[in-house]
Order: sequence, then structure tokens, then C-alpha cells
Amino acid sequence: MPAVSNTSPLFNLAAIHQLSLLRHAFDQILIPDAVLHELEPVREYSGVRAIHEAMAQGWIVVQAPRDVSRIQSLEQDLGRGEAAAIALALEIRLRRILIDERDGSRMAEQCGLEPVGVLGVLLGAKRQGQLESVKELLIALRDEVGFYIRPNLFQKVLHLAGED
Repeated sequence: MPAVSNTSPLFNLAAIHQLSLLRHAFDQILIPDAVLHELEPVREYSGVRAIHEAMAQGWIVVQAPRDVSRIQSLEQDLGRGEAAAIALALEIRLRRILIDERDGSRMAEQCGLEPVGVLGVLLGAKRQGQLESVKELLIALRDEVGFYIRPNLFQKVLHLAGED
């Protein structure tokens, strides 16, 4: 089953060398052109190079949403990448959307979508036996990448992963 992704899940999973988890969880990842544009300033970063390699392999595909007015409406409350990702998911009728930002996740839910963030991807991979542990990856996200994880959420993820 394919999913649409915003910038953050792609970038953060690639930054901790776990982009392949998306390939195992979803047949294909669709990204709007706005997400590709957001990645351009950090194109030379090794994680972003991994995203471009996945695009060359064909499992991450750029697809521009057509409904510009929907994007503009969503941009009243969200960033361009988030707005375009939600618009694309609605347009092609995919319920799953990879998005981390709180406002973006809330808006996605209000639109009838099922948002999944980086932490959800890690938990899913752990449950499917693709990861032995999520703790080291959470620490890498937090300490090396600068991905903010509230302390109580950090503990909750560890608990759900059976690592507390």
C-alpha cells in the first residue's frame, strides 16, 4: 500500500540511516514537488542523497497535486510541504500520510487521513521484527538530528516497543 509523505519523516529517517523502513512498510512513497523543493537546500547531506537514490530506484515518486486552491487554503495554517502532502493524499485518495508536525497531523486527521510520524514508523518496524531496538534510534534522532521528542513521549515509545 502506498503513502504520501511530508519532508520531515523522509529527512529524519534518512538522517539515521533508516529510510529503507519506509520501503518495507509501504509499496511506494509519493511526495509532492513542494517536499522535493524543501529538500533542495540540503541536497548534499548524506540523508538527502539517500532520498534521491530512492527516487532513482522508483520507490519514492514525485507527484504534484493539481488542486492549487486546496493547497493555498491549507497553507493558511501549515507550511507548503505539509499543505501539498495533505492535498496530494486527498486528491489521490490515499488515507496514509507520513507527517510529524503536530499541526499537520491534526489537519490531516480533520481531513479524514491517517497520519503516521517517524516514531510510528519505528514502532511498526520493531513490531514487524525489522528492528531489534528503537531506543538507539530515538537517541540518534534527538541528539544527532535535533528531532524534538517530549520526554514523556520518549518513554511512551520505549514502553510501546517493550524497551522500558
